Amino acid sequence: MIFLTLPIQKNENDQLLPGLQMAPRRSLSPPPYTGSTSVALTVSAPPASVASAVSATSSAPTVDLSPKDQLMKRLNIPLHLSNRANHNISIAYEKYKTCLQATHTLNKMVADGTWSRDDKPSNTSLIEVFTSKSMWFSHYKPAFSKISQYPEMVKWLEDSDEKGSSLEVWGVEKANYSLVDLRKFVENGTLADGEKDELVDKKGKEREKKGKEKEGKGKEGHDLKDGSGKKSKKKVNKTGIKEKSFKGKQK
Repeated sequence: MIFLTLPIQKNENDQLLPGLQMAPRRSLSPPPYTGSTSVALTVSAPPASVASAVSATSSAPTVDLSPKDQLMKRLNIPLHLSNRANHNISIAYEKYKTCLQATHTLNKMVADGTWSRDDKPSNTSLIEVFTSKSMWFSHYKPAFSKISQYPEMVKWLEDSDEKGSSLEVWGVEKANYSLVDLRKFVENGTLADGEKDELVDKKGKEREKKGKEKEGKGKEGHDLKDGSGKKSKKKVNKTGIKEKSFKGKQK
């Protein structure tokens, strides 16, 4: 509790000067607690720089996906399968299987109405997510459409833990195998026979070519026939000019 004391001024007769009165002592302590208190909170606005930064973040433009990217996203096609620079035969087989699965999924979505029939992409558009149309029909389809007939090759292509060695599966061991190799395998059941037949055929063509070259060459001093059908031989005189001598009866 705080008390305020003021000096008292008096005149010569020990009387208080006019205008000055003794003020009663008052307590400057806070009022007693009444049981309820209200507190007013004031929240100031954020600085202009902070507000502008938040506004710029919320209004950032969205990146539009290309039709190909939209197709891959909706059909859950892995990004690495759209890389055409990778010619690994196992990746090619994965592309083939994923394309067939994506086609099935697309047709199902169109049938149940979750994909608009008017917006359905063509088969070519779907194929070209993975490879070119020409490569698909010239190599992918001929090689992989019949591969299910060879379970051991399927294991090898899928890199299964149960796969056999390259020599056991292909019949020939190579550092790399191509789609051309796989087409030969599908046609012959093994790559070994295909390469053997190709080698034999190549050697046969070489022999045939050499035989024709020999037939085209004539022998020196071979027999010639004149207009009367009598045989004659070439003779070379001293001047180096060839002349004909005819055999027959002299008249």
